[in-house]
Amino acid sequence: MNETETTIQTVEVKAIVEASTIERLYRETRAITEEALGLMVTDYQSGDQANILAKRINTGMKAVDEVRRKILAEPKKFTDAVNAMFKPILQMGQNALAHLDEQRSTFAAAERRRLAEEQAKAAAEEARRQKISIAKGGDGTKIKPVEQPVDMQKARSTDVKRRIPDRRKIQAAIDGGIRDIPGVSIYPVWKFEIIDAAGLPDEYRKDSFIDA
Repeated sequence: MNETETTIQTVEVKAIVEASTIERLYRETRAITEEALGLMVTDYQSGDQANILAKRINTGMKAVDEVRRKILAEPKKFTDAVNAMFKPILQMGQNALAHLDEQRSTFAAAERRRLAEEQAKAAAEEARRQKISIAKGGDGTKIKPVEQPVDMQKARSTDVKRRIPDRRKIQAAIDGGIRDIPGVSIYPVWKFEIIDAAGLPDEYRKDSFIDA
Protein backbone atom coordinates (compact mmCIF):
# COMPACT_ATOMS: atom_id res chain seq x y z
CA MET A 1 0.00 0.00 0.00
CA ASN A 2 1.48 3.35 -1.02
CA GLU A 3 1.47 6.61 0.94
CA THR A 4 -1.50 8.05 -0.94
CA GLU A 5 -3.74 5.03 -0.26
CA THR A 6 -2.72 5.02 3.41
CA THR A 7 -3.61 8.70 3.80
CA ILE A 8 -7.01 8.27 2.13
CA GLN A 9 -7.90 5.26 4.28
CA THR A 10 -6.79 7.10 7.43
CA VAL A 11 -9.11 10.00 6.59
CA GLU A 12 -12.01 7.61 5.92
CA VAL A 13 -11.48 5.77 9.21
CA LYS A 14 -11.33 9.05 11.12
CA ALA A 15 -14.56 10.19 9.50
CA ILE A 16 -16.32 6.98 10.64
CA VAL A 17 -14.94 7.30 14.17
CA GLU A 18 -15.98 10.94 14.43
CA ALA A 19 -19.47 10.18 13.16
CA SER A 20 -19.96 7.47 15.78
CA THR A 21 -18.54 9.78 18.47
CA ILE A 22 -20.96 12.54 17.52
CA GLU A 23 -23.90 10.12 17.60
CA ARG A 24 -22.86 8.92 21.07
CA LEU A 25 -22.49 12.47 22.36
CA TYR A 26 -25.91 13.34 20.94
CA ARG A 27 -27.60 10.40 22.68
CA GLU A 28 -25.89 11.11 25.99
CA THR A 29 -26.64 14.83 25.88
CA ARG A 30 -30.27 14.26 24.89
CA ALA A 31 -30.79 11.84 27.76
CA ILE A 32 -29.33 14.12 30.43
CA THR A 33 -31.01 17.27 29.11
CA GLU A 34 -34.39 15.55 28.99
CA GLU A 35 -33.83 14.48 32.61
CA ALA A 36 -32.84 18.02 33.55
CA LEU A 37 -35.81 19.59 31.76
CA GLY A 38 -38.14 17.23 33.58
CA LEU A 39 -36.74 18.04 37.01
CA MET A 40 -38.65 20.36 39.34
CA VAL A 41 -36.78 21.61 42.40
CA THR A 42 -39.20 21.46 45.31
CA ASP A 43 -36.93 20.42 48.20
CA TYR A 44 -33.29 19.88 49.23
CA GLN A 45 -33.18 16.44 47.66
CA SER A 46 -34.37 17.68 44.25
CA GLY A 47 -32.01 20.65 44.64
CA ASP A 48 -29.06 18.28 45.11
CA GLN A 49 -30.22 16.37 42.04
CA ALA A 50 -30.24 19.60 40.05
CA ASN A 51 -26.66 20.33 41.17
CA ILE A 52 -25.54 16.86 40.08
CA LEU A 53 -27.24 17.21 36.68
CA ALA A 54 -25.75 20.68 36.15
CA LYS A 55 -22.25 19.34 36.87
CA ARG A 56 -22.75 16.42 34.47
CA ILE A 57 -24.08 18.73 31.77
CA ASN A 58 -21.11 21.14 32.14
CA THR A 59 -18.67 18.21 31.96
CA GLY A 60 -20.49 16.85 28.90
CA MET A 61 -20.44 20.22 27.15
CA LYS A 62 -16.66 20.46 27.67
CA ALA A 63 -16.23 17.00 26.13
CA VAL A 64 -18.45 17.93 23.17
CA ASP A 65 -16.51 21.16 22.58
CA GLU A 66 -13.20 19.26 22.71
CA VAL A 67 -14.39 16.84 20.00
CA ARG A 68 -15.63 19.78 17.94
CA ARG A 69 -12.23 21.47 18.13
CA LYS A 70 -10.45 18.28 17.06
CA ILE A 71 -12.77 17.87 14.05
CA LEU A 72 -12.17 21.48 13.00
CA ALA A 73 -8.41 20.84 13.09
CA GLU A 74 -8.66 17.85 10.74
CA PRO A 75 -9.29 19.80 7.47
CA LYS A 76 -5.98 21.65 7.82
CA LYS A 77 -4.12 18.41 8.48
CA PHE A 78 -5.84 16.84 5.49
CA THR A 79 -5.01 19.83 3.27
CA ASP A 80 -1.37 19.74 4.35
CA ALA A 81 -1.18 15.98 3.66
CA VAL A 82 -2.70 16.36 0.17
CA ASN A 83 -0.38 19.24 -0.69
CA ALA A 84 2.62 17.21 0.46
CA MET A 85 1.61 14.31 -1.80
CA PHE A 86 1.14 16.47 -4.90
CA LYS A 87 4.09 18.85 -4.37
CA PRO A 88 6.81 16.54 -5.84
CA ILE A 89 4.62 15.80 -8.88
CA LEU A 90 3.97 19.48 -9.59
CA GLN A 91 7.62 20.30 -8.90
CA MET A 92 8.74 17.84 -11.59
CA GLY A 93 6.55 19.62 -14.14
CA GLN A 94 7.76 23.04 -13.05
CA ASN A 95 11.40 21.93 -13.28
CA ALA A 96 10.84 20.54 -16.78
CA LEU A 97 9.16 23.77 -17.95
CA ALA A 98 11.99 25.85 -16.51
CA HIS A 99 14.51 23.65 -18.35
CA LEU A 100 12.65 24.02 -21.66
CA ASP A 101 12.43 27.80 -21.26
CA GLU A 102 16.15 27.97 -20.58
CA GLN A 103 16.98 25.77 -23.57
CA ARG A 104 14.79 27.79 -25.94
CA SER A 105 16.21 31.09 -24.69
CA THR A 106 19.76 29.80 -25.04
CA PHE A 107 19.13 28.59 -28.59
CA ALA A 108 17.41 31.85 -29.59
CA ALA A 109 20.35 33.88 -28.25
CA ALA A 110 22.86 31.66 -30.06
CA GLU A 111 20.85 31.94 -33.28
CA ARG A 112 20.76 35.72 -33.02
CA ARG A 113 24.54 35.77 -32.54
CA ARG A 114 25.02 33.44 -35.51
CA LEU A 115 22.88 35.60 -37.79
CA ALA A 116 24.69 38.75 -36.62
CA GLU A 117 28.05 37.12 -37.34
CA GLU A 118 26.90 36.06 -40.81
CA GLN A 119 25.68 39.59 -41.55
CA ALA A 120 28.96 41.04 -40.31
CA LYS A 121 30.94 38.63 -42.50
CA ALA A 122 28.79 39.48 -45.51
CA ALA A 123 29.27 43.20 -44.89
CA ALA A 124 33.03 42.72 -44.51
CA GLU A 125 33.18 40.69 -47.72
CA GLU A 126 31.21 43.34 -49.61
CA ALA A 127 33.54 46.05 -48.29
CA ARG A 128 36.57 44.00 -49.38
CA ARG A 129 35.05 43.49 -52.83
CA GLN A 130 34.35 47.20 -53.24
CA LYS A 131 37.89 48.02 -52.16
CA ILE A 132 39.33 45.64 -54.75
CA SER A 133 36.98 47.02 -57.42
CA ILE A 134 38.03 50.61 -56.72
CA ALA A 135 41.70 49.60 -56.68
CA LYS A 136 41.21 48.16 -60.17
CA GLY A 137 39.70 51.39 -61.41
CA GLY A 138 36.05 50.58 -60.91
CA ASP A 139 33.46 52.46 -58.85
CA GLY A 140 32.83 49.66 -56.38
CA THR A 141 29.45 48.78 -57.88
CA LYS A 142 28.74 45.09 -58.03
CA ILE A 143 28.38 44.07 -61.69
CA LYS A 144 25.75 41.46 -62.44
CA PRO A 145 26.64 38.88 -65.09
CA VAL A 146 24.93 39.38 -68.45
CA GLU A 147 22.14 36.89 -68.80
CA GLN A 148 21.91 35.17 -72.16
CA PRO A 149 18.45 35.24 -73.76
CA VAL A 150 16.62 31.97 -73.41
CA ASP A 151 14.30 30.51 -75.98
CA MET A 152 11.45 29.64 -73.55
CA GLN A 153 9.51 27.68 -76.16
CA LYS A 154 12.53 25.46 -76.74
CA ALA A 155 13.28 25.23 -73.05
CA ARG A 156 9.73 24.15 -72.20
CA SER A 157 9.79 21.49 -74.90
CA THR A 158 12.86 19.84 -73.36
CA ASP A 159 12.35 20.66 -69.67
CA VAL A 160 10.10 18.93 -67.15
CA LYS A 161 7.97 21.13 -64.93
CA ARG A 162 7.93 20.37 -61.23
CA ARG A 163 6.72 22.08 -58.07
CA ILE A 164 9.53 23.41 -55.91
CA PRO A 165 9.43 25.26 -52.55
CA ASP A 166 8.50 28.94 -52.84
CA ARG A 167 10.58 30.57 -50.12
CA ARG A 168 8.84 33.92 -50.47
CA LYS A 169 5.41 32.40 -49.77
CA ILE A 170 6.79 30.42 -46.86
CA GLN A 171 8.42 33.49 -45.31
CA ALA A 172 5.24 35.54 -45.88
CA ALA A 173 3.20 32.85 -44.10
CA ILE A 174 5.58 32.86 -41.14
CA ASP A 175 5.54 36.66 -41.01
CA GLY A 176 1.75 36.44 -41.02
CA GLY A 177 1.73 34.34 -37.84
CA ILE A 178 1.66 30.75 -39.16
CA ARG A 179 3.87 28.55 -36.95
CA ASP A 180 3.18 25.06 -38.32
CA ILE A 181 3.93 24.20 -41.97
CA PRO A 182 4.48 20.53 -42.89
CA GLY A 183 8.02 19.96 -44.11
CA VAL A 184 9.31 23.24 -42.62
CA SER A 185 11.24 23.73 -39.39
CA ILE A 186 10.52 27.19 -37.94
CA TYR A 187 13.08 28.57 -35.50
CA PRO A 188 12.26 30.92 -32.57
CA VAL A 189 13.80 33.82 -34.51
CA TRP A 190 11.17 33.08 -37.16
CA LYS A 191 13.60 31.96 -39.85
CA PHE A 192 12.90 28.68 -41.58
CA GLU A 193 14.68 25.73 -43.12
CA ILE A 194 13.06 23.28 -45.52
CA ILE A 195 13.64 19.85 -44.02
CA ASP A 196 11.31 17.79 -46.23
CA ALA A 197 10.51 19.28 -49.65
CA ALA A 198 8.37 16.25 -50.56
CA GLY A 199 6.08 16.86 -47.57
CA LEU A 200 5.56 20.58 -48.31
CA PRO A 201 1.92 21.56 -49.16
CA ASP A 202 1.34 22.65 -52.77
CA GLU A 203 0.39 26.18 -51.72
CA TYR A 204 4.02 26.71 -50.70
CA ARG A 205 5.43 25.60 -54.07
CA LYS A 206 6.04 27.26 -57.44
CA ASP A 207 6.71 26.08 -60.98
CA SER A 208 10.25 25.23 -62.06
CA PHE A 209 11.72 23.52 -65.12
CA ILE A 210 14.57 21.00 -65.18
CA ASP A 211 16.14 19.10 -68.05
CA ALA A 212 14.17 15.98 -68.92
